[in-house]
Amino acid sequence: MTAKEKAEDMFITYRFILSHRDAPLGTHKDAIAKLCASTAIQIFESSLTENDIKDWWKEVKQELEKI
Repeated sequence: MTAKEKAEDMFITYRFILSHRDAPLGTHKDAIAKLCASTAIQIFESSLTENDIKDWWKEVKQELEKI
């Protein structure tokens, strides 16, 4: 999976979670989904020790910002 594909996957996953009918987020849903995905990436990065994997997650975060 490419960094772009992972970013899209994470965004779609969080957006789906936030689409619950009792979650009145309206136009903020996309921004909140991106924030949730970005936070998850920061958690992943902080728990890793291998630089090449950290770099990949940084690429994912950059791709997420483009969505």
